[in-house]
Amino acid sequence: GKFAISGALCAAVSHAILTPLEVVKTKVQMEPEANVVDVVKETFSMGPTALFRGIGPTAAGFFVGGSMSFGLTELFRRLFAETVGPSNAVLYEVPIVISASIAAVIFACIGVVPFEAVRIKLQSDDNFADGLVGGFQRLSEENGLVGFYEGLGAILFKEIPFALCKFAVFDAACSQIYDRYPAAREALTTALIVSVIGGAISGAVSAIVSHPADTVLTTLYSGGEGGGDGTGDNENDVDRSDLLAAVRRITDERGVQGLFAGLVPRMIFAASLLALEFLLYDYLKVLLGVSPDDLGQYLDVLGTFR
Repeated sequence: GKFAISGALCAAVSHAILTPLEVVKTKVQMEPEANVVDVVKETFSMGPTALFRGIGPTAAGFFVGGSMSFGLTELFRRLFAETVGPSNAVLYEVPIVISASIAAVIFACIGVVPFEAVRIKLQSDDNFADGLVGGFQRLSEENGLVGFYEGLGAILFKEIPFALCKFAVFDAACSQIYDRYPAAREALTTALIVSVIGGAISGAVSAIVSHPADTVLTTLYSGGEGGGDGTGDNENDVDRSDLLAAVRRITDERGVQGLFAGLVPRMIFAASLLALEFLLYDYLKVLLGVSPDDLGQYLDVLGTFR
């Protein structure tokens, strides 16, 4: 319980702190021709609070997603380990962890996607609603309950490649650092620093791999190019359930580079996110009494969610 709570708080607080990067990224995805610096200036001109627009669904969504991701990863890991038996569980520890994490992130996405739908609407349309509650009410009135989950396919195509890439790059980056500085393994503090660096590197690389799906998700829910209102009822609209049609529309109108609009802010976001979550966890595990032995599991789970 305490472990899940610490994970939920880490995910919620770190994502909330980095909301300005999400705002900039979302606006650039909506206007690919715009310069990132110009977008930041324009948003600031609307008042500093504009950079934190959508913080409500961001914090709430990743509190839910974080708690599910952490709790279910441990549940699935134990289940898979028991299924293959003790000896195979040791032999195939890494595949079991990755499989458990992927299974957990699928369920976590189901919990997060309604909040992501509201966040994208709030950040792409300044007149959509005032906040979390108003956003949920309007989206529910316009699209019904099903409307919250029409982007589920896109978010899965974003999160699963992110998790897989993160594991591979994180392991490679940490291995390279430990090869050069073997003594770093000997203390928890230096091991944490290595993990923060490895996490930041893997976060940035994973952002590149998963960014096209993130762009599709944004355009589907924002009603921008390739998105429309999501019903598929007119020629300028794409059904949110038809991801390939959305990709074709984006590439036809913007070129392949359109799928990577807002990449730089998202790379900074992903790298900063991992570093923040490691630092927050180090504090929360003491505050909530989480055993230091859980740190290894925490590092594994970090690979599963953006």
